[in-house]
Amino acid sequence: MTKFKSGDMVFLPSDLTLIKTSDNGTSQMIPKMLHKTDTPVHALIVEIDEDGPYCSILYNGERWSVPKNSVYPVQ
Repeated sequence: MTKFKSGDMVFLPSDLTLIKTSDNGTSQMIPKMLHKTDTPVHALIVEIDEDGPYCSILYNGERWSVPKNSVYPVQ
């Protein structure tokens, strides 16, 4: 798996579910909203959870969580 860092541009495939979480003050991820990509898109990595399966991206001006294994480097 490719190692990403904050500020990296990534490629998101179509039909990928993005997750917006609510901030409940704990490390528990509680989905608040879901969005599925219609087409392949580019996004910016905001934060990487080194121990967990998700990373935070900036997509359409909003912060979303996606599985790290579903993002690809921009070439």
